This record gives sequence, C-alpha cells and structure tokens, in this order.
Amino acid sequence: MSQQPVGPAQPKDSLNGGAHATPNGVSTVDGADTSASGSARPSIGAGAGAGGSVNIGTEQPSADIAATHFGLFHTQIEAQVQRLQDGCAVIDSAVGDLYSTFGKFGKIVTTVGERYGKERVLEDENQRLQAAHDVIWKHIRRDQDKHEKEKSDLRAEHQAQLKALMAQAKAGEEEKKKYEDMVKLHEEQNERARQRIEGKLRQRMKELETENAEKIAALENDKQELVLDKANLTRDLKERTRERDEEKMTRETMQTKLRADVTKLEKDLADMRAKYQVNTQSSEYYTKRYGELTDRVGRMVTEYFTGLSDGAIDVSPAEWLEAPASFKSCGVVAAFDQAAHTSSVQDPVETSKSLKRTLPILEKVPIANSPCSQDLRLAISQHVIFDAILKSVWQPFFSQYLWGKTKDRSTTLMEIYSRLGLEGAEFQHNWRVSTLRVLDRLDENTDVGRIIGDVVEARVVGPLEPLLDDAQVGSFRHDLRALLTDAFALGQEAERDQSPVHVDSTPSLMKEREGWKEYLSSSEEYEISNATDQSVASLGSEIVPEPLFVSPKIFRRIEEVGPGAKSTSSSHVELIQMGVALFPDTGIFQEAAMEWKRIRRAGTEAARSNNGGRRRASTSTTGTGLGISPRSPIKNWYGQRTQDFD
Repeated sequence: MSQQPVGPAQPKDSLNGGAHATPNGVSTVDGADTSASGSARPSIGAGAGAGGSVNIGTEQPSADIAATHFGLFHTQIEAQVQRLQDGCAVIDSAVGDLYSTFGKFGKIVTTVGERYGKERVLEDENQRLQAAHDVIWKHIRRDQDKHEKEKSDLRAEHQAQLKALMAQAKAGEEEKKKYEDMVKLHEEQNERARQRIEGKLRQRMKELETENAEKIAALENDKQELVLDKANLTRDLKERTRERDEEKMTRETMQTKLRADVTKLEKDLADMRAKYQVNTQSSEYYTKRYGELTDRVGRMVTEYFTGLSDGAIDVSPAEWLEAPASFKSCGVVAAFDQAAHTSSVQDPVETSKSLKRTLPILEKVPIANSPCSQDLRLAISQHVIFDAILKSVWQPFFSQYLWGKTKDRSTTLMEIYSRLGLEGAEFQHNWRVSTLRVLDRLDENTDVGRIIGDVVEARVVGPLEPLLDDAQVGSFRHDLRALLTDAFALGQEAERDQSPVHVDSTPSLMKEREGWKEYLSSSEEYEISNATDQSVASLGSEIVPEPLFVSPKIFRRIEEVGPGAKSTSSSHVELIQMGVALFPDTGIFQEAAMEWKRIRRAGTEAARSNNGGRRRASTSTTGTGLGISPRSPIKNWYGQRTQDFD
C-alpha cells in the first residue's frame, strides 16, 4: 500500500514551523514531539498564554530606556535598543508560531509517529531546533551584553563631554560677566568724562562770549554788510547774465555769418589751388622711363666706344717699342719714326692731349686696347653724355627761351625757388607751377632742336671725336640728337609733376653709398697691390681721388602740400633709379695711371729714338746717297705682336 504525504513539502531547517518531507514520504511538523504522549513540548523560556501566544525571554527593558536620557548619544542608543527590541519581537513571534503549530498538528504528528514508528526523527528535529533556539538566545544575550557595554561606555563618554561642556559654559559665563562689568565701568567713566568736558566747554564758551563780546558784535555787523553785498552782487550777476545772453546771441549771429564767409573763402581757395594742380605720375612710370633712357645710353656707348679707331692708336709706341733688338737694329724703327713724323699720324699720347684740350677728365685715360682703358672709356663716355644732359635739358626750370637769351639761364630761377621754401611748401609749389607755365608759353615759338644740336656738338661729339672714326661721327651725332630730344621731353614731364623728379650726380665716398652702386662688377675689379710700385709712386697725385658718376641717381620727394606746411614737413624720398659710378676702391684709377705711365714713357723713348734716327738718316743721305724711309707706315701696325718677328 502506497503512502501519501500529509501536506506540501517545506524547505529544511525553516524557523517558521513549516512542514518537512521525511524519507518515507510522510510530512512532519518542525518542533513536534514524537513521543507516545503526543503533547507538544514548549520552548525553553517560553510560557503559554491564554490566547496561545508565547512570550520569550525576560522582562522588557523599554521602560528603563525610555526613562533615561543619554544626552548627545541618546538618539544612537535609542536606535540600537529599538533594533534589539525588534529582534526579540521576531523571536517571540517565531516561537509562538511553533507552539501554535505544535498544538494544532501535535495529534496528527503523534498519530503519524505511532503509525510509522518515526518518532525518533521528530525528536531529532526537535532537538536540532532546540539547539538552534539555544544558539539564537546565546547570540541575543551576547548582543544584549554588548549593547549594555556600549550604552555604559557611551553614557560615560557623554557624561565626560557634558561635564567638559558645562565647565566651558561656566567659564564663558564668567568671561561674559567680566566683559559686561568692564563695559559698564567704561560707560560710567565715559559718561563722567563727557559731563566733565561739557561743563568745561560751557564754562569756556561763557568766558569767550564775555571776552569777545565786541568781536562778536563787529562780526554781526560784518555779516549784515556781507548780506547787503551779496544782494548787490546777485543783482549785478543777473544784469551781467542778461548782457552775456544778449552778447551770446549777437556772437552766434556773427558766427553764422562768418561761417558762411569762411565757406566761401574755402571754395575760393580750392578754386585757386585747382589752378596749380598738375598731373602726377607714379614712381614706377618714371623708373621705367629713366631705366630705358639709361639703357639706351649704355648701348650707344658700347656700340661706339668699345673699340678704338685706327686714328686713335695708329703707330702706338707701346707696341713697336717691344720689338726684338735685332729688328730695331735694322733701321726700320728709325725709318718708321721719320715717316710717322712726316705724315703727322696720331699716337696714344697725342690722342690723349687732344682729348685733354676738349675734356680734361680724359687726360689720364690710357689710349690702348686693354680692359682698364675700355672700362674707363665706356664709363667716361656715359658720364660725358649724362653730364651734357644734366647741364642742359635737365637743368631745373630749363627753358629754350632763357637758354638763348640769358647767360645764367635757370640759375636765378632756381635760387628764387629755393629761397621761397621759407614761405611754405604750398607757396613754393604755386610759384614753381606758375613759373613753369610762363616758361612753357615763352618756349612755344622757340626751336629746341637748335639748342640740342649745339649741346650735342659742344659737350659730347667735340670732346669724344678723337676716339671715333670719321665714318662714325655722323651716326653718333644723329643718335645723340634723338637721345637728347627724348631726354628733354622726359625732363619736362618729370619737372612739371606734382612731386617733381630730382637728379643727383655727386656720388659719395662714404661707406654707406645710399642710392649708388659700382659700375664694375666684382669680377672686374683691379688689383691695387701694384700701386706701391716705385714706377707709379710719382703718379699718386695724378690718380683721380673722387668717384666718377656714370649715370645719375634719380629720385623724387613726396611732400604733403597744405596751408602752413613747411618744405621739410611730412615728406619722404622715393628712389626712382640708383646712380652708377666708378669708385676709387676698385683699383681702376691706379691701373689706368700705371698704363698711362708706361705709354708716356714709351712715347718719350720713341721721341728720343726718333730724333736720333732722323740725324742718322740725314748723315747717311748726305754721305752715301742712300734712299730715305717710306712716307707712310704700315697700316694697323698696332695689331702686330713681337712673336711675329721671332
């Protein structure tokens, strides 16, 4: 016969009195006694009440706890005690439930135990639960002892802190009373001092009133007079205020009229200034124009003066004096000298003398086919051309009319213009514009071509003609006329600009050569170590000490023209084109001096040899009837070299 469980299975070791499944499938109730009596055993320390509830433990400590106040730790102690009471209530409830369960199902358990003989199982379970109950009560008592000790410690600590705070409060009260007494004492002292001072003050006031009664009366009289004066001044102030307002209205009326007059004058002044306004070109425009002109001069000089003409260096003593002694001894040199003398063919010395008469700066230029001579010729030729332009068509206030009528030409006008700078930049500008306009009207019927032709012939072609072939002179003259015509037009335009262009032809020897650069490149500079040679030492005074400008520096001064502005105020300089010059530190002048020394020495020796040869030829002709030397030398003799005779 199969066995059926009495009720549902519950988890093992449950404390709420639930049923547990046994190995044989019969449900048992926790805590039930399996003895034959079938009565439930109450838990240790529990008592059955009338309602079947069970009370656990000893008396409740809530009354004692509520009656005692623990000061600062009262809240913490109450919380711990409440937790303890809650735990005890849970245990009591569990035990009561067990007891109720035992009472309800005790008979069933007894019947089941008797029927199946399993009392021992329930007894073991009961013992186990009893042991667990004892452990729980052991923990409860341990917690109670722990809480009692904590309460005792907290109460002692609270008492100590309370005692310290009471002592501190007592000391504070004593300190407070001390300061209150001090405040009261000071107030009494101050009150007595105030009363004493007020008494003295009243007494002193009475004494002063008695002593200064007359002064007080006089001051009262003065006060009355001041009141009267104030009334009079107030009346005068009102009167003058009225007069001021009337004058203010009058002045405002006058100012309105004056403003209208000033506006009219400003308009007239603007119209007047408009008469003196001229066109203004940019610096880039002048940079391009002057650059083209300078390049044109450079090309012209390179074309005409890179090489020397036959007439300039024909029969050069610097060449044939270097011939071997065997060649000189054959009498050809003497015959050649005589022919050169009879045909008046030029040599370098004579060419240099001819150049010196027309242009002294060419005196020390060696006439030879050497790099030094070529560099100097090209540089000085450009110098001559630009110098002619500067001293003619680029002169300030240049006028064809004045050029033909007066000797000083524009010098007087330039001096007037410079002195007018003291009157202000605007006044100076207006005078310049007016003067240039008058000169333009005077120049309308003047032929500038004739003036340019005279300048070309007198200042350029004439001085440089010994360096040219006859076939080159005409074309050179034509090119120069075209060049000066363009330079004249450019100079006229630049001078009539709002910010006129200026030309500087005086390079400085200072280390900072602002606006100037060297004509020779760094690779073309000459060694000057030979300048200490004894053969050249005597020429130290002949070497040109000053730099020689090749092309001028072009610049313009931008000025703010306004009323009352001075010529130097609010102005700055713009460089249009850098000037080019030959500077002595390149060594070219020392090299030229040495070449000139050699050429002059060769010319002297040639002349001396020429005189001796002429005497020998005369003697030979008279005594023996030998023929004389030919009438003309071999052409292009300077092109021969000494190796041709070796």
